[in-house]
Amino acid sequence: MLESHWARTAAAALLVLSATGCDLAPEEPTGPPMIGKLPAELCAQAKKNLDDAGKTGGFEYDGRGGATIREDAWIVMGAQGQGDLTQTLAVDAACKAGTVPREQQVFVRSEEGRTLSSRIVEIAPATDMFFED
Repeated sequence: MLESHWARTAAAALLVLSATGCDLAPEEPTGPPMIGKLPAELCAQAKKNLDDAGKTGGFEYDGRGGATIREDAWIVMGAQGQGDLTQTLAVDAACKAGTVPREQQVFVRSEEGRTLSSRIVEIAPATDMFFED
């Protein structure tokens, strides 16, 4: 019962802060890393998808969850494409880290340095959800 009280209090505080226009601190990944590594095939597919995106120009990624993309290309992607890209960046970063975090911070910026997305992406145990045939 105490937990639900705190949950309601926190939710109310977030509503008040968002209504007043206050910026919240960026989210931080939580939890210990999962045991093991992501499947090599998944890592290879994430790298291929990101490398293919970079071939057209206007897109670069750093392997740590960060990317720079032309803002017009980001907008054209739509919500689904943006979500897919951030998940792929998260998987690639987890693959390169050598350990699998439960969550991965992903930043996408425009070529001018404007933040287009700052998300914490859950690295789900069911990794087949990241890539569909």
